Amino acid sequence: MAAWGQIAMAPLFSRASGAVSRYLTDYQSIRRRVGLRWWLEILVIAVFYSFYALIRNYFGSGRVGWEVAFENAEAVIEIERFFGLYQELRIQEWFIDWEIFIRFWNMFYGLFHFAVTGIVLIWLYVRYPADFARWRTIGLITTGLGLVGYALFPLMPPRLLGASIAEYGAGMPDIYTYVDTVKEFGGLWRYDSGAFQNVSNQYAAMPSLHFAWASWCTAVLYPRMRYGLTKTLVVLYPFATLFSIVVTANHFWLDAAGGVGALLIGYFLGTYLHRRWAKLREKPPLTNLTRNQPAVTANSSVGEKISSGMSQAIAEPGRARAVSTLSSQANSISGKRLCLASGSSGYLLDTG
Repeated sequence: MAAWGQIAMAPLFSRASGAVSRYLTDYQSIRRRVGLRWWLEILVIAVFYSFYALIRNYFGSGRVGWEVAFENAEAVIEIERFFGLYQELRIQEWFIDWEIFIRFWNMFYGLFHFAVTGIVLIWLYVRYPADFARWRTIGLITTGLGLVGYALFPLMPPRLLGASIAEYGAGMPDIYTYVDTVKEFGGLWRYDSGAFQNVSNQYAAMPSLHFAWASWCTAVLYPRMRYGLTKTLVVLYPFATLFSIVVTANHFWLDAAGGVGALLIGYFLGTYLHRRWAKLREKPPLTNLTRNQPAVTANSSVGEKISSGMSQAIAEPGRARAVSTLSSQANSISGKRLCLASGSSGYLLDTG
């Protein structure tokens, strides 16, 4: 029975392996056409993130006085109060007694923005290689704009408003009663640990790249999801991220708005640069490629017959029909040469 079962399943395995093989071949062909190399993408992102971390921490709390970061925090609070948005402390107070709940959001804040963004990048590279370069560029520009914000507008996050000055805080626990949830309940890491506190930028809050990256993931995933449930989860992800950055007292509402602004600029600038690069990489049209070549290359004998027939048709009008027939044949052959454009590259397909 086992042998008969193996024989019966063999065609199914064969068809499945064939489908997987065709799937991988098709997407590998697309990646080759648009010029993607997995090792180069990893290198670019790794180098970019290394520079990002270096510059982010260079303009951080070790070089910026707490007074400047605190003044900026007060300015953000005043703007939010003007619009009735300063509710961060109230939201944290609603949930601060739920220790397990807060621990989950500490983990969410520390892990998801890296893990989800990385998974979406890999998925986009594998599943939609023609779209990868554009969205990768948008993400890199958005992250670069975050560096500009950190350098120009160092901002003390809510969790530090009540912390001591020695901990890069404002030392006002009676006025700002925020709880540093990672310090209080634990998380993947602690910002007040010696080494981490000294090298990390405690004032890298405006814009919130947590929210910018979450919105980037939604922009990538939503139009490519097929089912209502997955679309709903994708839409909810930025809102979950927004809740996590507020309830853990790591950001103000306006930090999330700054993240959206950075993403919008990154989207338009990245799309523009990608289109310009695509035009530079495009091959000339077929007519330009063959301008200095004979009109018929697939069958030189047909071209020779046309040339001979044309000269004879002038002297003998009766040959006009034969010349017309040869011209139709030549047009049919040359018409099989198609110029295909895919992604950012142009490709010539000779079907003759």
